[in-house]
Amino acid sequence: MNNNISTINNTESSFDRLRKSDKRLKLVLAAVLFIASLATVMVIIGSLNSK
Repeated sequence: MNNNISTINNTESSFDRLRKSDKRLKLVLAAVLFIASLATVMVIIGSLNSK
């Protein structure tokens, strides 16, 4: 029984950690998406210019 209680506490604390790092994760995701869209636009412009 003690083992189960400790694992439940561990999962709760990891959820808390996830919530705290959630803002950072969203910022990183936003930056990655922004860079990816910029790269896509650059590739499209480059292919248009080469023609």
